[in-house]
Amino acid sequence: VDSFNIQLPKGKGSETRALAVVEYEDMVVASTHLDHRNDSSQLAQAMLATETLQSRYAASGKPVFLCGDFNAYPESQTLTYLREHWDMLNKPVTTYPKWKEIKNMETMPQTIEETPGFCIDYIMILKNGVKYEVTATNTCVPFESGSVFQSSDHLPVYVDIKF
Repeated sequence: VDSFNIQLPKGKGSETRALAVVEYEDMVVASTHLDHRNDSSQLAQAMLATETLQSRYAASGKPVFLCGDFNAYPESQTLTYLREHWDMLNKPVTTYPKWKEIKNMETMPQTIEETPGFCIDYIMILKNGVKYEVTATNTCVPFESGSVFQSSDHLPVYVDIKF
C-alpha cells in the first residue's frame, strides 16, 4: 500500500540511522537500527519512530510492528519508554552473544539458555487495540545447516502471532 523511511536524530559521533516502514493491506512493518553510542540520541530515535507510527497508524485498525537492533538492554531508558507504547513480543533473552566467551567454550551452545550475551534485538507491536496472541517466539541458535554464529553478530529472532 505504501512505504517510506525517515532519518532519525543523529547523536554526536554516531552514524546516521533511519526507520524503514512498509504498509500492507493488513499490517504495517517498521524496522530500525538504533544508535549504540549515545543513550539520549537512542531515546530520541525511539521517540520519533513511535510518534511517527502512532500518528499514521494508531487508528488504522492494523497491527503495527516495530523490529530491529535497538542496541538497548531491557532495563534501559529507551526500552522503558518503548514499553509504554508497544508490547514486547519476543522473550528478553540473548540476541547479541558474548562472542569471546563462546569461542572459548568447548562446544557451541545448542540452546538460547546456554548462550551467554545480551538482549538488544526486539519485535514489538503497537498498543492500538489490535487483538493478538503470541503462539511462539524464540531466538534461534541451532540451524539445520550452517552456523548462526558465522552468519551474523546477532541471533535471529522470530515471533508467530495469531490474530
